[in-house]
This record gives sequence, C-alpha cells and structure tokens, in this order.
Amino acid sequence: MGDFSHLFKESVDMLITEYMKDENKSKVEKNILDPVVIYLGQKLWPYILTFSIVLCIVFILLIYILFRVGIVKEASSVSSTNA
Repeated sequence: MGDFSHLFKESVDMLITEYMKDENKSKVEKNILDPVVIYLGQKLWPYILTFSIVLCIVFILLIYILFRVGIVKEASSVSSTNA
C-alpha cells in the first residue's frame, strides 16, 4: 500500500510541475477548460435568464404589495412630516 501512495504523490507532483509551464497551461486552457466553460454556459443560460426574469417579477410584485398595503406610503409620509 505504501508504494502506491508514494507513486501517486510523485505522479501528482509531476503533473502539477508540467501544468505550471506556460505552454502546457495554455494548451489545457484552450483545449479543455474553455470548451467546458462555453458548453456549461450554453446549457445554463436558459436557467439563468429564467431565474433573472422571475426575480425581477418577484421584486416588482413586492414593491406593488408594499405600496398597496401602505407600508411605503406611511414611511414616506412620516419622513416628509419630520422634515
């Protein structure tokens, strides 16, 4: 068991050393990371857009409800009477 852990540690150290070289780092970024990020962005974009729209609608409804209930009107009239 000790031989495998030593072999694993050496392999990881060697991979890290090779990755830290600029030419290898740019290859990994261009050929692996960039395509993965682009793919994930394309797949997640509809969900992000939907979440943003729902959040805006909820915020608008919250403001409407606060005005309807009168909380915002009372707060604004109190601050104007204090001035």
